[in-house]
Amino acid sequence: MRTNQDIMWEQSTLWESVEKWVTKYLKKSHSEYRELQVKTMRVMEENPALRILSSCTCKYQHL
Repeated sequence: MRTNQDIMWEQSTLWESVEKWVTKYLKKSHSEYRELQVKTMRVMEENPALRILSSCTCKYQHL
């Protein structure tokens, strides 16, 4: 029998996989997405305190 914890883990793993695929697709296919990533990195570099506040910082470090 599957527990709530098992279901939550499966859903979160699926979400991570989908998120990686979508990010890869956007990086490859959409220049606007790439431009926004560069702008985001500039803002983060200019305002180091944002790194502490942002939970998604690690996603933008691999441009």
